[in-house]
Amino acid sequence: MKKTMRKTMGVILSLALAFTGTVGSQDASAKSGGVKLNKKSVTVEVNKKVKLKVKKAPKKAKVKWSVNKKKIASVSKKGVVKGKAEGKAVVTAKVTYKNGKKKVTKKLKCKVTVKAASVTSPSPAAAATKAAVATTAAAAAPTVAPTAAPADASTEVPAVVESSEPTERPQHIIERTEERINETTGEKETVVKEIISTDDGSVEKDIDSITLINEKLGQGINLGNTLEATLTKQDRDAARESINVDAFECAWGAPKTTQAMIDGYKQYGFNTVRIPIAWSNMIDENDSTYKINDAFMNRVEEVVNYCINADMYAIINIHWDSGWWSQFGAGDEWNAKAHARYTSFWNQIAERFKDYSDKVIFESANEEFCEAFNHEINEEGYRESVDETGNLTEDQCYELSNELNQEFVDIVRNSGGNNEFRHLLIAGIRTDIELTCDDRFKMPVDPANEGVNKLSVSVHYYTPWDYCGNGQNTLYWGSDEDKQQMLDLFTMMEKFTKAGYGVMIGEYSVVVPQHNDIPLFLNSLLTICKERSFLPILWDTPGLYYDRKSCKMIYSDVAKVFNEFTGSEGDASSELKSGEVEREVKFEDPENLTLKWSWEGTWCKNDGQNYTGVDRVKDEEGKNWISGGEKVTATDLSKWVTTTSCTDESQIVFNDWGYVTLLNLDWSQFNEPYIIAEFINEDKGNTIGNYEFGTQDAVDSQPNDIQKVEYDTFRGKCVNIPIASLKGGKPYLYFTFTNCPIFTSIKVYDKE
Repeated sequence: MKKTMRKTMGVILSLALAFTGTVGSQDASAKSGGVKLNKKSVTVEVNKKVKLKVKKAPKKAKVKWSVNKKKIASVSKKGVVKGKAEGKAVVTAKVTYKNGKKKVTKKLKCKVTVKAASVTSPSPAAAATKAAVATTAAAAAPTVAPTAAPADASTEVPAVVESSEPTERPQHIIERTEERINETTGEKETVVKEIISTDDGSVEKDIDSITLINEKLGQGINLGNTLEATLTKQDRDAARESINVDAFECAWGAPKTTQAMIDGYKQYGFNTVRIPIAWSNMIDENDSTYKINDAFMNRVEEVVNYCINADMYAIINIHWDSGWWSQFGAGDEWNAKAHARYTSFWNQIAERFKDYSDKVIFESANEEFCEAFNHEINEEGYRESVDETGNLTEDQCYELSNELNQEFVDIVRNSGGNNEFRHLLIAGIRTDIELTCDDRFKMPVDPANEGVNKLSVSVHYYTPWDYCGNGQNTLYWGSDEDKQQMLDLFTMMEKFTKAGYGVMIGEYSVVVPQHNDIPLFLNSLLTICKERSFLPILWDTPGLYYDRKSCKMIYSDVAKVFNEFTGSEGDASSELKSGEVEREVKFEDPENLTLKWSWEGTWCKNDGQNYTGVDRVKDEEGKNWISGGEKVTATDLSKWVTTTSCTDESQIVFNDWGYVTLLNLDWSQFNEPYIIAEFINEDKGNTIGNYEFGTQDAVDSQPNDIQKVEYDTFRGKCVNIPIASLKGGKPYLYFTFTNCPIFTSIKVYDKE
């Protein structure tokens, strides 16, 4: 679609119980006088490990490990000691067990000497200039509980978890060079970027794609509207010139990605993160080699490592990427340029990640195969509109899609390193299930893995679009017809699993969380996927389902779906639930209310095509502007909004691109507030759509409780505002319409 891991105490306790329950029973009077550690002293190098064991303890003994100097050494819940810095420390194993009716506690100590490392830790990527040892460690998922010991195995007992100490993962630093602009001199300089990684470069050569999905990938989630975000030409050129990677990553409202954001996914059972990427963001348009800027490539690698550090899988692709894919249908010269870009990108990506473990998965494309080949392009070669001006027939589009998928596989397999065995995700035709199941679509040949299939196919699921997508009227899901449609479409995809290929639903979602029946939709889809060994990957963007600020699910009922489905215990304490907010929508004539605040002027609300002007008119289908208006190519609020009068301009904030406005009134002074907007040119294709509002706690935050009301239901009347939310600590009223009307006034009333 265009568009440090912490477990809760409940998880810790349940895991402790799981470990306790799997260790065999023992007579209460078992002899245990000889309980001891296997070593009284050990020597270990920095970043090296040694394992301590408790010997001759009863089988129900509980062991809690600790170390007195955590800067010198660490110890895991399994007794694995890791050197962190030169010096001496003492590790203690606190062993608790019963001898008859008597509770016995023994503290067993081991002296630890940590020496300097003889060699540095290796980088997972061969191109890394240097690797160093980090002094911190990332948390990994809890280890699997040990199986019960044989009845006569009383000499060594697996440690029974009693503490919440996470298992440590060995880290190293990858050093990458890149150019940046010196803030003082304004000149370019070469600097070193350090990327923290726990990747060990390991590959399971014999695991096939279906087994990978069943046993490894868990649930998936998209890091949407982030690294695939694009800018208009002027802003893009400025970001390229200043080497401002953040300008792209945050262009569509996403906060800068952090390790904590990725870690937060894990608590809900997500084990795979799909990272859509627009690689053209930072290339030199005059460079026919399509070299990706090092700073952008390094940032992608850093985010990939966030996933690996959280013990998750990362899928990276070439996403919509401003629509350069349409060059394929624009004639021989453009077609050659498109092929050059595609192969160049994958050669660079494959080279950068070739020595990474199989936790990194490549995906050939997104939704672009077939239809997008023929869209109209501008002089730069990027999509201008969805008008189909290309020259490829449908059969030719299928053939080209198959060709590109084969080129993708060949490039990766011939790039060396671990790429020979890397799992690859093959984009279907427009990622549409029916189009992809057409016999004209062919999976590529992968001769490097004839015995073990390493290929999966990707399709998306937003069916029916009026419910899952941006539909305005279909607010419910769950009829027999809905369920049968989902079942029928997913059953079609079994042709691939029967042929030995994995199937990933690269995107699925209900992108309007205020639609009803979302838990039912999710449960139905996840169940069908599990039954068929498909991997479902939730499409999520900032403020949609996962709050990247608090690193928690926004809606408690959605959180519970994933918790119950995966056996996780992610935070589901939110007071918000998906679906229509339970409140009474009221309408009033303005004459029955008291005017409190008003803004008047012109707001040419943007629909995403960046055309402004009061004389703009769309075609009959409402897709494209056909007359009037001006194409806005850079952030410029004056192109969208002019104010003629306002009660207090400090209380209204318009988004730079004309999408929304925020009202920051003193809501405590209102008894029952109402709002109304007036428009012009409703008869010229500027449809109104749905009235949309919500609340948020700051200008740069995301609205988490958006509500929609169909405009025709209250045309000419005021609609009440959710004052409870505004008084509850979120002072900003988020306000817009789903389509693109031209506003002339916004007025807020009170019912006294």
